[in-house]
Amino acid sequence: MADVMLNCKGMVCPLPVAQVQRKAREMKPGQTMEVEADCSSFPQDITEWSQKTGHPIISKVQNGNAIKVVIKF
Repeated sequence: MADVMLNCKGMVCPLPVAQVQRKAREMKPGQTMEVEADCSSFPQDITEWSQKTGHPIISKVQNGNAIKVVIKF
């Protein structure tokens, strides 16, 4: 189970990644954040964010039209 759960369902680009970025400021090294979003651009946006920030995505699970990602800090 992740240290922080973030529900971004119903939000549209760029809000899901903006919420992740806001919450990331509170994360400590080694913690994980699970994010669920149903915005169609979220998978690409969060992958790009991960590459830019250096916080790896350790899992991605498609759940209907939503996707859950777990990010390690």
